[in-house]
Amino acid sequence: MSADQYELVITGHEDFVKGLLRGIAAGARSSSRVMFNNEHNITRTTIAKRIKEFFDASSTHTHVILNESIVNLIEEVLSEEGEKLKVSIVSKLKLISASFTFKYTAYAEKHGKMLKSMFEDLSESISMSADYDPQESIYPEAKGAEGYAPEHDYEINAKGTVTGDFNEIMKLYERCDDEPLVKSEKIELEFEK
Repeated sequence: MSADQYELVITGHEDFVKGLLRGIAAGARSSSRVMFNNEHNITRTTIAKRIKEFFDASSTHTHVILNESIVNLIEEVLSEEGEKLKVSIVSKLKLISASFTFKYTAYAEKHGKMLKSMFEDLSESISMSADYDPQESIYPEAKGAEGYAPEHDYEINAKGTVTGDFNEIMKLYERCDDEPLVKSEKIELEFEK
């Protein structure tokens, strides 16, 4: 990772907290991305954390991913003004990596090639799970069948999990999100213990 990143959990009304954090980042002219977990399909990894997150009302706890430089500024602002604003940091966890599980199916060879290349040309900071093994089938007897026919002359299926640097995982996730043939699960975060 180029810069250490953290997930902050901040108490206060969600809309107010989001505006406050975006305002602090804008006022500091920070190029750091302020990424709210619920806006980017990000979840927590452990069952205990998921249960706690389930019971934390979204209007009172906001989860946000930030670079270290802006985290320090937010901590400083909230230590001075947090009580007055009724906003405080509940937790600060250092992010180690992120991951998501995906699957895809396509019925045209050109789409199969595109999908395979999407997951073969990965950044060095991303690793692919061992279960990723695209299965291609060719059925010459079905050649000429229409797109919505029950039988196709080509089919590819694959599933896997990618893990790595948070920023690189986010870029790949956004690419997958833009591709209707790829179905992705939520992004899971791993924190320093």
